[in-house]
Amino acid sequence: MEIRHGVIVLTLLVLAGCGTSHRQSPAAEWPSAAATVTNQLRGDVLAVAGADRVPAARAALADDSQLYGLLVAFSDVAGCRHMVASLGLRPARFVTAERLLVRACAPLHRAAALFTKATTRSDPRALVAAVRESAAALPFLDGARLALGTR
Repeated sequence: MEIRHGVIVLTLLVLAGCGTSHRQSPAAEWPSAAATVTNQLRGDVLAVAGADRVPAARAALADDSQLYGLLVAFSDVAGCRHMVASLGLRPARFVTAERLLVRACAPLHRAAALFTKATTRSDPRALVAAVRESAAALPFLDGARLALGTR
């Protein structure tokens, strides 16, 4: 059991450095790339939402399949800052969208740290905290989607 959690943590750390990345986008491609990042992060937050109570979190930590799904989602969550930075130069009219994306990364970064704590200590309460912290990014992600003119 301890080895499995060590492998999970190592994988999370490696993936956190990678995340989903995008090439430097010309100004015309920035809104599309930003919408992709926003939708990906929003999807990841929604994907982990089921572990928002201690019994569900305990079950998720004990089930390799659920744990793998959480690992994938929290890997993206951990890479939020990298994803936003890799968007490149933003056209001036999308300053609000970029600011909201940057603001979304703070709770997502905290959520990723809590997820690491949850998996290294088999701590369902830390997983619940990670899920709830990730949900705090939703208003920023939704605001960014509106600022980008996407749904």
